Amino acid sequence: MQLRERYVLFIVTATVAMILLACASQVQAAAITIGPGELIQSAIESASPGDEIKVQSGTYQESINITKPLRLIGIDTGSGNPVVDSGDSGSAITISARGTLLSGFIARSQSGWNGDAGIKSIADDCTITGNSASSNSNIGIFICRASNNTVTGNVARQNRNEGIYLEGSIHSLVEGNTVSNNRYGIRLTSSESCTVERNVAEVNRFSGIYLDHSQDVLVQDNFASGNDAGVSADNSKRNTIAGNNITGNQRGIYLSFQNTSNSTKAKGKGVYIQYKAPSHESSSGSGSGSRELSRNVVYQNNLSNSENAYDDGINQWDNGTAGNSFSDFCRKDQGCENVDGICSTSYRIPGGTSVDRYPIAAPIIPVLTGIRSKGPGGAELILDRSGALPGGRVDVKYTAPGEAWIRLAKGCATLTDEQVHGNASGSLSIQVPDQVGSYRVVMHASNGTEIISLPLEVAVPGISASPDQVVICGTIFVAYKGAPGFKTDWIGMYAVGSPDDRSIYRSYLDGRWNGTIQFSAPTAGSYEFRMFENDSYNRLCSTGPVVVKDTSGVKVTAEPVNAHTGETITVSYWGAPRTGAGVINMYPITRPDKFYLDLRSLSTNGCGQVTFVPPGPGTYDFRMFEDNVWRNILGQSNAVTVT
Repeated sequence: MQLRERYVLFIVTATVAMILLACASQVQAAAITIGPGELIQSAIESASPGDEIKVQSGTYQESINITKPLRLIGIDTGSGNPVVDSGDSGSAITISARGTLLSGFIARSQSGWNGDAGIKSIADDCTITGNSASSNSNIGIFICRASNNTVTGNVARQNRNEGIYLEGSIHSLVEGNTVSNNRYGIRLTSSESCTVERNVAEVNRFSGIYLDHSQDVLVQDNFASGNDAGVSADNSKRNTIAGNNITGNQRGIYLSFQNTSNSTKAKGKGVYIQYKAPSHESSSGSGSGSRELSRNVVYQNNLSNSENAYDDGINQWDNGTAGNSFSDFCRKDQGCENVDGICSTSYRIPGGTSVDRYPIAAPIIPVLTGIRSKGPGGAELILDRSGALPGGRVDVKYTAPGEAWIRLAKGCATLTDEQVHGNASGSLSIQVPDQVGSYRVVMHASNGTEIISLPLEVAVPGISASPDQVVICGTIFVAYKGAPGFKTDWIGMYAVGSPDDRSIYRSYLDGRWNGTIQFSAPTAGSYEFRMFENDSYNRLCSTGPVVVKDTSGVKVTAEPVNAHTGETITVSYWGAPRTGAGVINMYPITRPDKFYLDLRSLSTNGCGQVTFVPPGPGTYDFRMFEDNVWRNILGQSNAVTVT
């Protein structure tokens, strides 16, 4: 091939490659919306990798398996986050595809099998954020032999066993979660190089945070209180436990080596570490070989428990410059009044020869992030609303654990700062800036350390309705933002031009400053929607008109078209008799009209929804009649298959 021909071939090949690359770059992920009566699993199966599936409020009685990398996002459309309830049929949500994002769901499973959970991930590089996995019969959130997972901002309460459980995981992050009233709050088994930070673990029956045969785990900036054990570890080594607030547990930090025969002993500790080292790692101490070098490092923890410390192994209780704060070691006669805050004498840890060389005199209050009303030491911060109008005021109630300040902050900048009385409760009012944006109300200690904070959104109220034309009983979506954040803020539906005290429907916002609510109009006409503050008629904003048209003809639809035994079928109808005599009956398909299984009487609106629960597997349809005497049929639905 001549040089010129090679050059032309190169140019052609490069051009084609560029065209293909450009075409590929124009392929965008699809956005799919799922509503009540539809199956999430069907949407997953029809989606392409990388698609986003938005699931609206409602209860979805199915066990879903995410088998391709997707973004599955729960949307609160007015009645809370969507609930996935699998009953006793396995995990509610299983993530099987690498790179999946799951956010905004409530997951429930009544399966007690030890491999099931509300949310279960068996795939790497997944993100599980902002979900609730509570009251499950086994585990709330389960990361099973999967690595590089991120579990952040979730709530796991009242699960029979673990709130959050990582088994055989590497390089995973568990951050900013709330775990309470479980058997174990957060548990890691056979895991390594993971991070557990800024979580709140309260009133768990055994351990708030538990390490089992795990190593190189960083446990830091967590709040553990009211547990039988704040943080515990069995057969684990080279872990770092730092900056945690461990208060109100039976024991504080409790490190111990035990023989295998005693491995079930002492679950009621604050931090309990048990590690049986290989023979080449043993350190004899007195030559007996009885003491083990587990190489765990513990420092800058705040300890105020019935018993703060115990160590019969060999572990390090400081980082070389600072140790831990012990509620039973802080007096002047103990050498704990140095200017630099470090006691002049070391603290001998009961149980062996380990010492904290640099105990800290003053209590340490670690940084805790996330939306919480209660913090360490009995701290409490309550806002009268979650949002505010520009230039308005917000009332704050507080309980301060000691000398403290409350400030309004934006990012790292402090806008206002006011000292409050320590060890006391009170209230104050904060002036809100004129600029819209996201702010925080922060309680901090005298040294500037943050104790607790709550978010505050400053926004101009706005509201919109779509679509601008629907038929009677059609769904109208009303989106709002900038609500003041009172629980009794509300949005009302009005005939255009009617007084504010003549709403057709009203819906309370439950403290949310933004969101979407669904309405439907029972009659034809023009309607608008108005937002009000705190159960008053102080109107904040309103929408343009929405035209509701009368229906023409008759229509009956049934959803979902594929259902499981015991699942509710929603039947929507239009064109029913205005006399109120109309009925919809349920039938096995092809059965004569007079042999119905169940019936529902219809309203005088001419349209609406009714629900049925089929008696068992089979194929059914739903038929609308003028009345239930002569049964003049008006319309018939699609078929529904129940398995």
